[in-house]
Amino acid sequence: MFNSLQILRGIAAWAVVFHHYTQSFYSFDVENSLAVVFAKYGSIGVHIFFVLSGFVMALSVQKKSPSASQFL
Repeated sequence: MFNSLQILRGIAAWAVVFHHYTQSFYSFDVENSLAVVFAKYGSIGVHIFFVLSGFVMALSVQKKSPSASQFL
């Protein structure tokens, strides 16, 4: 299960990278249909990445009860 979550986190991170790429180099003025998707919706990857990261952290300590310092 963790592998599929990690893959989705990777896809979300790359979506953000491509979003910033189209912003930095093309000012979101792209004509390729895939680039248009990343320009418009790539920032959603940030939300997906952080939600999944929180979920992964919660699952990783579910059976254990570490103190705050042990968790960090």
